[in-house]
Formats: sequence, structure tokens, C-alpha cells
Amino acid sequence: MSVHTPRRVAVAVSGGLDSAVAAALLQEQGYRVEGVTMHLWSERDATAAETIASARNLCRTLGLPH
Repeated sequence: MSVHTPRRVAVAVSGGLDSAVAAALLQEQGYRVEGVTMHLWSERDATAAETIASARNLCRTLGLPH
């Protein structure tokens, strides 16, 4: 008998509905999901901090590392 090891997958997380649903569906299917957010803008951009905070909160809610 073989032991099933869950596969790991990274999901691009923006904090929005699409990435939340994708991550949740993968979790339901038994994947070990990790959220990632690509930072492509200036540190001084207030929107950048909000986007990252939103993505981090989403991951926390789903119990995912970010």
C-alpha cells in the first residue's frame, strides 16, 4: 500500500475573490497550498501595501502560508 503525500502548489494571491476561490478549491482537493504575491511596484505606493495586506489576510483566513 502506498502512502499519499499531498502535492504542494503555489497560488498567486491578490486578496481578491478569484485567487481566494482558486486557493480554497485546491485545498479542498487535498493540495498543500502556499500563497504568493509578486511585488512589482514602488515601495512608496500606498496601494502596494494595501494589496499585500489584503493578500496576507486572505491567506491567514484560509490557513495558508504567504
